[in-house]
Amino acid sequence: MKPEPSFGQLHFLEKLNLVNYDPSVSPKIDPQIIRDNTRVPFKWRLCNFHYPSLTVQDVADFVYKAVEDGASGVFTYVCNGMCNSETVPKVHAFISACRTVERILNSERASRKDIG
Repeated sequence: MKPEPSFGQLHFLEKLNLVNYDPSVSPKIDPQIIRDNTRVPFKWRLCNFHYPSLTVQDVADFVYKAVEDGASGVFTYVCNGMCNSETVPKVHAFISACRTVERILNSERASRKDIG
């Protein structure tokens, strides 16, 4: 018997009448998979352990790509270990990219594809 794909549970989200979904963190799932397998809105998380390997531009691109791929929101956590000269500009890039997306979607009525 063929094993079920890692996203096989997504169809249950609609049956549960969920109004929002936090998929947590898994290397086996991404916004496109979620978008293509459920209509439940979801938020995409940038975890604190990702920041060290990302550039400022990577962080902004994370926001833009998540929105392009279907996330209804993005969020991050800031912890004590991130309060340093390398990470603070990245957190500012995250905030700035979120504000840019909000402005574009609300004012210019751009598509998600335009955001990406």
